[in-house]
Amino acid sequence: MDLRGSIPVYIHITEALGADVKALDKLVLEAFCIYLLDRGYLDFARLYRFTQSKAFFVTRAKANTKFSRLYSKPVDKTTGLICDQIGYLSSKKVGRLIPKSFAA
Repeated sequence: MDLRGSIPVYIHITEALGADVKALDKLVLEAFCIYLLDRGYLDFARLYRFTQSKAFFVTRAKANTKFSRLYSKPVDKTTGLICDQIGYLSSKKVGRLIPKSFAA
């Protein structure tokens, strides 16, 4: 989403039978851009590429995602934002897929 124009810069539409997460492999990432993703794209090994590219992503976590909060940042709840938390992924499986500096 280009915030200067409020229009999507990139849209990828797939057939219902395809695995959506594979679209992340085709995405050309730009540094300091924010990517909005559905939770169907929650693949931490692939999302690590965002960090390597100095890009950011926002997604909803799945119910079984193991996330440990380090601290919360203040938010203006009148904007609809519920929370802004800094933390790490605490799953052992994630630790095997991506470097420790990203997972913990």
